[in-house]
Amino acid sequence: MPASRDIGSLGDAISGTANVNFDSGLLFFDSVNNRVGIGNTAPDAKLQITGTANVSGNVIIGGGLTSANLTSSTNTVTIGTSSYFVANGNVGVGTSSPGLTLDVYNATSSIIRALGDSTVQINAARYSTDTSAASLVIRKFRGTVASPSAVASGDTAGSITFQAYGGTNNRAVAQIISSVDTYVSDTNISGSLAFYTNIGSTGTTKRLRIDSSGNIYPTTTPSSAWGLAGFGYSAPISLANDATYDFAAGSGLIIIISAGNTVAGAMLFAAVGSVAIISDPQSEFSSVVNTANKFNVYYESAVGKYRLQNKQGATESLIYIATLAARPAA
Repeated sequence: MPASRDIGSLGDAISGTANVNFDSGLLFFDSVNNRVGIGNTAPDAKLQITGTANVSGNVIIGGGLTSANLTSSTNTVTIGTSSYFVANGNVGVGTSSPGLTLDVYNATSSIIRALGDSTVQINAARYSTDTSAASLVIRKFRGTVASPSAVASGDTAGSITFQAYGGTNNRAVAQIISSVDTYVSDTNISGSLAFYTNIGSTGTTKRLRIDSSGNIYPTTTPSSAWGLAGFGYSAPISLANDATYDFAAGSGLIIIISAGNTVAGAMLFAAVGSVAIISDPQSEFSSVVNTANKFNVYYESAVGKYRLQNKQGATESLIYIATLAARPAA
């Protein structure tokens, strides 16, 4: 049995007028500052523990929590009504089985926000000896977190929205949206990318779409969709079946046929005496004269002009044409 130590008179200990030191600081009562130390004879808080404390039940903290090293044997820390989990070096907010460095889950809305009155950045950096870099990955699932299922044709795969505060609301001024064009199987999913801008309203309008084959579609009449007025964009031309329309000799022709907002088009390069079709999303064009069911673009040597021929079988009344200047040789 260890020897007893002087802890002051019993009366002083009971009345709290003297410090009390049990077993060389195992338990210390500071009567001057009204503090208790465990493993510490100079506590600087109401209760100060020096060493490891093992609590088998819950620890309830009504104020703030400051810790240099907080350990829980159940890998769970609950603050207020929110629980935070640690597993295999990963941290989970709202999930007890985080699979990445930080996993955040909320059944109704998971939003991570960064605010500041000066510079605000989300910075991802990769340090390596290869060519790979940091990346942003946006994913789309159907189903639930517990039971995910495959996407469907027409689903939005992800989006990036740029907003500006208008005084009352945050308004979208531009967007980039990726969609699932067709879903066939796990190894056969096609996608597209669309670009939206705001001309001065409360929402955005689709301006340009790149389909899964890499074809580019404007989404309104060409003069506004492509902004080519400065390149000699024509007014709408009506062209009857079997009729032709002649261009002055030049290079770099863009021809777009539009009926409402349904757009077919071709991007062509016209060298001297020949035409090459670079992009024809809906297979509407040919570079050979008199090809049936096509708009034929070709060089007519007799007149020294490029010619558009309508062999679609009906009059097309909305044809927009732009002639672009050739790029000078480097």
